[in-house]
Amino acid sequence: MYKIFISHKNDKDNGGKSNDAARMLWSYLNDRFGEDTAFLDIEKLPKGNPWDVEIYEAIESSDVLIVIALPNTVSNWVIREISYAQSRGISVLPVMISQAVEKETLDALDQLTIKGLEAIKAYSEGKADIKYIEVERAIPRLAEQTRENQRRIVNRIQNRWSEQDDRNPLMQVSEPLEAVYSTYRYEVQPASYHPTRMHLAWGNIADFSNVDVIVNSENIYMQMQRIFAADSVSKSIRINGSHISGNDIMEDSIQLELNEKIKAQYSKIPVPLGTVLVTSSGHEQGELKQRGIKYVFHVAIVAADFNEQFAVKDVKIVKRSVRNCLNETQNYVADISSIAFPVLATGNAGLNYEDSAKTMLSAFKDFLKDRPNTALTDIHLTAYTKGQLDILSKIFDRDDKLRKV
Repeated sequence: MYKIFISHKNDKDNGGKSNDAARMLWSYLNDRFGEDTAFLDIEKLPKGNPWDVEIYEAIESSDVLIVIALPNTVSNWVIREISYAQSRGISVLPVMISQAVEKETLDALDQLTIKGLEAIKAYSEGKADIKYIEVERAIPRLAEQTRENQRRIVNRIQNRWSEQDDRNPLMQVSEPLEAVYSTYRYEVQPASYHPTRMHLAWGNIADFSNVDVIVNSENIYMQMQRIFAADSVSKSIRINGSHISGNDIMEDSIQLELNEKIKAQYSKIPVPLGTVLVTSSGHEQGELKQRGIKYVFHVAIVAADFNEQFAVKDVKIVKRSVRNCLNETQNYVADISSIAFPVLATGNAGLNYEDSAKTMLSAFKDFLKDRPNTALTDIHLTAYTKGQLDILSKIFDRDDKLRKV
């Protein structure tokens, strides 16, 4: 089934011609390709949810973005929708609906920087199956073009990162993950060590086996990193928790469950910074389940709006997020004895790696001091690269309250 986003200028207060054409096309495409094929904001936006987030989400999951083209089409939101789609390799199809204003419509497309794209002239005033038959015929070809565009984007990013990593010995990644690289015990009182072990690990946290919980650093909208985006912890967890057949994702299990958790626990998003939402580790046939991971703790550590994510500048949110995750384990004492963290907020969030790591160690120690009888037996802190592991090792080795075992 295809996914199609219909972009248009909402002109309900000015004749409604664009709205009427968009609704007719929306109904026609759903009849031809199946229910929920087409997304149209005036038909599909759920009440109570941030409409801008819903729109960006719908565009990202689309195979084709169709623009209902009239002279009044130019607006800030139509421009944003087109630009967002093009930046993600999604095919854009202008559909001109009025021959009487063809010249003015072409001028509008020029302002939208899509005048040079193939446009369909749906000028018939008859039924939808006459007016939009050429649109229907164009969808399969444009959807395949989108997939090819996105394959090129992914390959280009992967090649660039691979070239950079090959030149940098500190960017070597452990494969497979060394689940226990070094182990430490915390001296709570003189000569009295807490029974919980702290481990340093090296590799991708999504490659762990037989750890009860892995922690996923998320934005306040609790939207995991996209499949076609650059590599990240969030993306790796999302993929490894999905049901995958061949090269196709059959069920986006963890994100679907996370969406349900948000609906059940919050009346609206975004959620507060430091919030922890607990999901399973995904589909029964997913990699995480197969490797014995039970839960994913999603912690909201990055503020964002619909334009961008904001850099994390204060380590206090890291300490609060770690403590909230550790506290959450106490609600599952019969089921959770181990947890694995990445070094939080150091990727796209931009926090200094050493500052975050020191803050996380401090939060570990505070928790263990306050919880002498915790059911947690193992806390893992994971470095993605060899260079990052060296930083963690120095921090832990220099702490006079830790003993390497």
